[in-house]
Amino acid sequence: MANPTGTDFEKTINEDGAYTFTSSDFGWSDADSWFGDTFGGVKITTLPASGTLTLNGTAVESGDKIAASDIPNLVWTPVANANGDVSFDFQVYSKWFGFDGGTDQSPNTATLHVAAANDAPVLTLSSPHLTSINEDAVDNAGQTIASVLGDSVADVDTGAVEGIAITGLTSGNGTWQYQLAGSADWVNVGSVSGTGALLLGAADSIRFVPNGENGTDASFTYHAWDQTSGVHGTLADTTTNGTTSAFSSGSDTATIAVSEVNDPAKIEVLEGSDTSVTEDSDVTAGNLVATGSISVDDVDGADTAT
Repeated sequence: MANPTGTDFEKTINEDGAYTFTSSDFGWSDADSWFGDTFGGVKITTLPASGTLTLNGTAVESGDKIAASDIPNLVWTPVANANGDVSFDFQVYSKWFGFDGGTDQSPNTATLHVAAANDAPVLTLSSPHLTSINEDAVDNAGQTIASVLGDSVADVDTGAVEGIAITGLTSGNGTWQYQLAGSADWVNVGSVSGTGALLLGAADSIRFVPNGENGTDASFTYHAWDQTSGVHGTLADTTTNGTTSAFSSGSDTATIAVSEVNDPAKIEVLEGSDTSVTEDSDVTAGNLVATGSISVDDVDGADTAT
């Protein structure tokens, strides 16, 4: 009686996926099939160098035989976030009316290709505080996005870069502005939302420009952005986030405190009506009445004029 033969094969899955085998994968054939030989199963000769090969959730060991009826429960799961190629060797064997038949004496190789997929950045809540300024710092230098993020972003992808997607802001008594790396221009952030978030890279800068009259607190909310899609200085939809997207599932809020500076009051004397007196008559100063008025304007509304 002749021994059966198997066939080398290759399969491709996405990173963080899993592959479930089928009987046809192993390419069993037997010259004695006309005599009643059927596919009995496979013997695992060597194990994959990485990942986990399981049968019904239990790890397979080298030398284990997997019956043909159990092959649909044979699964290989790669290491999380890994990609590349792994392989294992196997031997097919036959059954003859329920009895063990021949076994292929030349092991075959199964090669599994894991295609790389992006992993979303992970943002750790840190509630960063930008460097405080006072109300007169209308031309402050701002801060880079890298300094805002600090060590709050992690990304398992090799060579990953950082950035943010601003989804909301409070401006108080002033305006948020951004500056792209390499540019001298500051641009108002404007209206942003989850579906229209402003993208800024790690080397870009952000600042708050107070109105020059009052202190305030201001903030902006953001997701981490790994720059695998989108362009800094443009808007993007962040409603799809986490998993393989460019945006973290979590968000954070950065704040800045703008302190008050006392502003001098503006005093204006408003002329009143003339007072008439008779020439060469005696006038007592106490009988003269001033009819003008004084206007006091102070942007520090809580101050008292004295």
